Amino acid sequence: MCPSIKNSLILALLLLFLSVASVSNVSAAKIVLDTEYHHLGDDFKEELNPDDPEGLIYTADFTLDPSVDIESAEFTLTGRSIVPGPADEFSDKVNLNGIEIGSLNDYIPAEVTDSAAVNITIPVHPSLFNPGNNTLKISAGSDANGSNYDDFEFYNVSLHLSEAEPVTLEPPLKVAWTYELPWELGYEIPPEVTLAADGVLYLSREDFGKTIIIALSAETGDLLWSKEWDDGQSVSLGYKDGVLFAGHSSNIDALDAKTGKLLWKKEYQSSTWGNPVIFGNTLFVSTPYDRYVAAIDVENGALKWKYEFNRTDFGAEGSNYYSLSGPLVNGNLVIFRYYASHSIYTEPIEIPEDPELEPELEKPIVKEGLIALNAHTGEVIWEYIYPGEVLYFEPFLYRDLVYTTLSERDIIALSVESGEEVWKTHNGKWSNVVAAINGKLFVDFPNPGILQAETGEILNEYPGSKMSFASSVISNKFIFN
Repeated sequence: MCPSIKNSLILALLLLFLSVASVSNVSAAKIVLDTEYHHLGDDFKEELNPDDPEGLIYTADFTLDPSVDIESAEFTLTGRSIVPGPADEFSDKVNLNGIEIGSLNDYIPAEVTDSAAVNITIPVHPSLFNPGNNTLKISAGSDANGSNYDDFEFYNVSLHLSEAEPVTLEPPLKVAWTYELPWELGYEIPPEVTLAADGVLYLSREDFGKTIIIALSAETGDLLWSKEWDDGQSVSLGYKDGVLFAGHSSNIDALDAKTGKLLWKKEYQSSTWGNPVIFGNTLFVSTPYDRYVAAIDVENGALKWKYEFNRTDFGAEGSNYYSLSGPLVNGNLVIFRYYASHSIYTEPIEIPEDPELEPELEKPIVKEGLIALNAHTGEVIWEYIYPGEVLYFEPFLYRDLVYTTLSERDIIALSVESGEEVWKTHNGKWSNVVAAINGKLFVDFPNPGILQAETGEILNEYPGSKMSFASSVISNKFIFN
């Protein structure tokens, strides 16, 4: 390292970075599917409009430009006389291209009267949209016997899409700006941009017992604001609609993303939170080195629910260690990978005369797998226990499947709805799913390859290639490495 920057690092931003770091502009588009009034169900109701039911299923078709890059999406409508949820019966489902995106009932407050109109917003995972033709379906739920259906009214059916506008760059590329980082310790490894959103770069790290966030203008490199905490913990960041969410230690702070002003601050009784994922109006977090998952209201920090993972088969003696992956969220479910180990001593614990000697441990009992929780209640929906040891790769969610890798060099795909195995592909090598575009999975380590997402069929392999999908930019047509 050059002597002139021994105690600080300089961040240099190439123009190419503007496309790689996804700091391009985001535009909003509204697709109005239907403004008319509709009545689903099986019974005449004079108070609904129209009073006669139109059937049990409503369908709307729409077309998307294949070049559209959707970052986030919401489905909206106004409904009346919908049974409040969560409900085991009369669950009125909304499906996009054959995959459930939510139940209308889950978005109806319990105190709402039957005659009151309610504006409903359901977040939609971007991977559920097809390039080209799409079909939306709304269905009336029934009782347990299927003999009586929910009768409800709805209108103003729309989709709201946030699209990334691509940045066009032409060579030769050159350095746009540099920023000298104020770290007290000059690390040899350059810092990474933790988050990029709406023209701002956010850098975060733990530095000499302080937790630091720096916000820079992506266009000019000017310092917009910085913030420090004294808890000496790493910080995890999330972003939504002009609000930056910072998880550090057992706290979550909501900050004005442009100014750093504190909007709200909450401390939750748990160990360090990490891996924030924002879906709709909920922030989902897990503990990388503990056993908790939580859902938090983004408006005020109120805790919606908290899940504690326990292995009841470990027994009371010995010690347990837990680790959870970041949450995957599709609106209905929160899915995470868990690692749990249980260790006991073979002999009673005594202070050894030789300080270098320690009591021996039996081989720990290790359990690994995936758990899916109800995104609205935190209730366990399904669990998949890994058959044997697993390479520690994060699970990957795409459409109605969740993908994970076994140490036997197998990639497996599980149904998001049930947790059942859909397919297994033996790749012969370590494989980590890093991206999915247009029905194709891009996998790394050590030989990159492309798989068909629905079946696991290997479409292309690149043996001996030094290319890494994880460090590439993948578009609809090309891979830039």
